[in-house]
Amino acid sequence: MGSSHPRAGHVGAEGEAPEVHKLHKAVAHMARSMGRYGGVLLQAAAAWDGNVFFAGAAGNLTYGSQTSEISAADSFEVASITKMVTATVVMQLVDEGRVQLDEVWRSVAGGKLEAKVKAHVPTWPSERFGDFTVAELLQHTSGLPNYWDDDSDFIKAFEADPDRLWTTWELLSYAAEMKSSCSPQQRGRPDAFSYADTNYLLLGLMVEQLDQETLPKIFRRRVFDPAGMSRKDTYCEFLEERPAGAAPLASRYLGKLQITGKKQHSADSFAAGGIVSTAGDLEKFMKALASGKLFPINGHATLQKMMTWIPAKRGTGWWYGLGLMRCLAICCWKSPKSQG
Repeated sequence: MGSSHPRAGHVGAEGEAPEVHKLHKAVAHMARSMGRYGGVLLQAAAAWDGNVFFAGAAGNLTYGSQTSEISAADSFEVASITKMVTATVVMQLVDEGRVQLDEVWRSVAGGKLEAKVKAHVPTWPSERFGDFTVAELLQHTSGLPNYWDDDSDFIKAFEADPDRLWTTWELLSYAAEMKSSCSPQQRGRPDAFSYADTNYLLLGLMVEQLDQETLPKIFRRRVFDPAGMSRKDTYCEFLEERPAGAAPLASRYLGKLQITGKKQHSADSFAAGGIVSTAGDLEKFMKALASGKLFPINGHATLQKMMTWIPAKRGTGWWYGLGLMRCLAICCWKSPKSQG
């Protein structure tokens, strides 16, 4: 593909490899199957050298708009890929000796972090939630509940007020009223896995406490800039202003509800899901992560720690590490060099 970025409805250039042509058609078909509310962007690259095998997109940036075709260069909310960035920063802090993976969260920063949470969330139940560790937060085995669970009080409040600007403290206050997802005896075991944004809100607060800086500045200094990611196309939504000249932003929907740009969408930000980026910038992040470049002290040894897998309870072939997810994929790509 090189550096070309075909726009919506394009199924590839004349003379391209049959496999690439099929991928373009598959992307276009998937976009059509989603109706007027969907767009599809697919970019495949080798993490070890950044070589792009395929880049294509189909659909629209915004519902019903036939003039806002999405391209592979456009930006989008990366959602829980944000957790990978947060986990990368946490592992850098571990390498620096400023926190330990087996350290009980309430003891981090001499207990100042827990004191800060309890000051902002008086109902935070330290005794009931127990002594979870930094590693358990990273791997979702802490037992903390997920305020995004269906029919939770938070979901009802979220849907009721599209103009509400949410804070991290408010989100934690809803989690504080929920039951733990596992027993204290089960915590930290593979069968305790229960995906929860609550874990990564606490990790984000921990990172800010230890670095004494805001999360966007930490992400920029520790991850975005070292990986060579764009200063205008990659940023933290709601935590900083959208940079001038940023790539067009695809709209995000919950069913037919468009939430991009609405204040209520601030509930899906901070360290659990707030980054906006492009496929090209995410490729740079993955390359820097896979190469060990983002871990200047211990390199690949730190990445190997992150790849300590447990079943992710999403069916066969899904595992979760320390901020990383692994899935068993059936690869349909066949290199032209391997043909014949």
